[in-house]
Amino acid sequence: MQEEEQKELQEVQEHQEELQEEEKKEQQEEEECQEEQDMEEHQEELQEDKKKEQQEEDDHQEELQEEEKKEQQKVEEHQEELQEEEKQEQQEEEECQEE
Repeated sequence: MQEEEQKELQEVQEHQEELQEEEKKEQQEEEECQEEQDMEEHQEELQEDKKKEQQEEDDHQEELQEEEKKEQQKVEEHQEELQEEEKQEQQEEEECQEE
């Protein structure tokens, strides 16, 4: 009788250990799954950030182009003024010559 009980006890203990092992495994899998999810979320966040940065970059580019356009216009206007003045001077000189 003693031996039977001993054997049963041992089987119960082994079963207990197996269960614990399985539980451990499941927990590990769950943690890994969680980590994966976290990683995915992190990836998404990174992509969002990248998108934002790209947008800011684009906006900045546009601003720069606008500035450049304005500058260019100023330069052109100045050129025209100079040409006008030169024309005027030339005309005056010609008139002077005629006199």
